[in-house]
Amino acid sequence: MCDDDAEAMLEWRSDPAMYEYFYECVPLSIDTQVQWIREHMDEPSGITFIAESKDTSGPVGMGSILHIDHRNRTAEYARMMISPECQGKGFAREFHGLIFEYVFDHLGVNRLWLEIIADNEKMIGMHKRSGFKTDGVLRQHKFKGGQFIDVLIMSMLAEEYHKA
Repeated sequence: MCDDDAEAMLEWRSDPAMYEYFYECVPLSIDTQVQWIREHMDEPSGITFIAESKDTSGPVGMGSILHIDHRNRTAEYARMMISPECQGKGFAREFHGLIFEYVFDHLGVNRLWLEIIADNEKMIGMHKRSGFKTDGVLRQHKFKGGQFIDVLIMSMLAEEYHKA
């Protein structure tokens, strides 16, 4: 991830269909996106990946692995986005696979977990098809759009990844 990715990321993050499921609720600008990239490029316990495809020019998506805990062998999967024009074309499935391979085979993580807004049925379904299981619900965990919203915690274990 670098400053050159800011324009594409801003476009994705500003898409109403995607933005609806983000925790933040402030308008985005190119300056705030560049600032966000710079703040997250050197995360000591995380890494953000930009996905590119040989079939397209430029980035097609992004995803982050955060809170990498080497002692307990856990990590959080976050910030998963596929550009709107690339959705439904298999990019997410391939990107998931590459992330999982990196997390489970390279980092040696035992449990990969994520948070997801409870009414984001499309992404919940995608994560379930990828092998994630629902661990629980954080009731009224975030405040967005003038109301408290529930958040699901989902996870996948290394043994489940390797069986699949």
